[in-house]
Amino acid sequence: MNIEAAIRFADLDQRRKGLEDDIEHVKEQISEIEQAVLDEMADEGVRSLKVTRSDRTEATIRIDRRIWASAKDNHAAAAEEFKAMGMEEFVTTTVNGARLSAWIREEFDPKNRTAPDEIAEALPDGLKGKLTISEKVNLRSR
Repeated sequence: MNIEAAIRFADLDQRRKGLEDDIEHVKEQISEIEQAVLDEMADEGVRSLKVTRSDRTEATIRIDRRIWASAKDNHAAAAEEFKAMGMEEFVTTTVNGARLSAWIREEFDPKNRTAPDEIAEALPDGLKGKLTISEKVNLRSR
């Protein structure tokens, strides 16, 4: 076994975790000041602002406004109304991949030892050939 590769993996994984922690910290700092900067720019009627960063490079900060919409509490009622209005393109029926994968693991692979093709064969007849069963194997470290 190439122990150097395993050590390198553990080192890189530790570095990745540290960088993810750094990113979380930066996101927290941004969220603490973002609204204040937005408010000041709005008060001044400024849509974009050129600044010089601490490292002497330039950046343009701009207000990016987007409208988002979603169905309120009763998604089915909203879907029916879209259909009645002839706007079926707004209505989709999907399978929740995370819930499906959790169900597959719970029902067909409780000990985390079953091969994907064995799980596919064990599916109820109505689902055979309609689902892709795969596995992803990764290393983890603590």
